Amino acid sequence: MENDLKRWHEENQRRTREGCQELLQDLRKKHLDPILQRLTGPNGATVSFDQIEGSFLAIERNFKKLAKGARDVCAQEFFKFQPVREYGRKN
Repeated sequence: MENDLKRWHEENQRRTREGCQELLQDLRKKHLDPILQRLTGPNGATVSFDQIEGSFLAIERNFKKLAKGARDVCAQEFFKFQPVREYGRKN
């Protein structure tokens, strides 16, 4: 029984992690990517800091509302989610 419980716990954590990562990517595409595309386009000067901040707040609000699974894993995945780093890196 102990082994079954351990397997269930590990599987729940894995599924939670995968679900949270997918949710965060979808939320980034919905809320942040359009703002960043405008920012880097010809009308980039029209994007305000409030719009960028608002997109991050929308991601956080929607993530808290929609994330399912182990709460500690959800919190870890949200903490690791740092979209600014992706756009700030040079490849």
